[in-house]
Amino acid sequence: MELHIMDNGINSLKVGLDFYNKFLDNLNSLDISVDHYGNLKFSVIAIHNSIELFTKKILSDINEFLIFKVDIESDEAVCRMLHNQYIKGRKKAGLSYHATFRENDYKTIDYNKCISLINKIFKENITNRQYKTLDKLAQYRNTLTHLGYTSVYEWYKILITLNDTLYIIKEFYVKNILNADRYFDDSIMSIMDKILEKAKKETHEQWLASNELIITWVNEIIDKCLENKSIENVEYKLDKEYEFYQTIKFQVIRKSGKEVIKLNFIYSEINEAIILTNEEGDIISIISIHDENIKFFEESDGIERIYSFYPKKHILYKSDEVYNISNQNEYGKLELNEQKFDVIISKYMKTKM
Repeated sequence: MELHIMDNGINSLKVGLDFYNKFLDNLNSLDISVDHYGNLKFSVIAIHNSIELFTKKILSDINEFLIFKVDIESDEAVCRMLHNQYIKGRKKAGLSYHATFRENDYKTIDYNKCISLINKIFKENITNRQYKTLDKLAQYRNTLTHLGYTSVYEWYKILITLNDTLYIIKEFYVKNILNADRYFDDSIMSIMDKILEKAKKETHEQWLASNELIITWVNEIIDKCLENKSIENVEYKLDKEYEFYQTIKFQVIRKSGKEVIKLNFIYSEINEAIILTNEEGDIISIISIHDENIKFFEESDGIERIYSFYPKKHILYKSDEVYNISNQNEYGKLELNEQKFDVIISKYMKTKM
């Protein structure tokens, strides 16, 4: 039996994709059995394992001693391997081969150490968001493996993490693993693309369903904002399933005359936000529905206070972008209400100039 590190990693990826596909195919059924959610659990475990193996492959190709916990000075076998490497002019000492095909107690570094090293070595190639995704994947793997998982409204976040991880495989690992085309053939790349296409749609639907009440309350706040005396002739288009705003068109009364304004509503699960753009796609406002940006009424249903973030410079909306609204140099913050809505309109008009 031979199972090399990349073969091992590809096998884990295929297993993970198979379980994930089974879960997505049954996502909208009434099946809430352990077997159904077990498909999600095993997809997380297998894809997590593939990431660890792919990472160790890259680190090993840089220097195989990066992935081993070994005391070279006290290990005669390792010293002999290093001696032979030097004498015979080899690229590697062969510790990986020795550890795989011999009885020994060599231990490799854990997953967290792997992604920490790869993040530092490839800091120009791995974004902070990607690193956080890989870290989050480990958290879900540990929870699902050793305990379990309970969530009525937020389990869609596991799907977001899995989707982002698959994109990282495509965008980073496929590009940086030596001779990657030997392992990531057209078949597995096609499977990943099809699953990502399916998962993106399903994840968005699950996010909307999980946050339906909060988004409805935000839409009601916007209703009140549109009652502003300076706004007239309001026209709107609603989503058929949830009746959320899709577009709003209205006239705003200014001293210089009347201005026609149209706002597009984008419901973004990766940003946990409702993003307002103009017709050209410029971001006007990001209404975050993350818990830290909302204050709920204590004695009744509804939102007492919610915040909107507006970019201080021109930003064109991109569907795969996560916007760092906590960066005060890039975004201003204001409460979303009838009085402050006028500020949003002013920002809109500035982007048109």
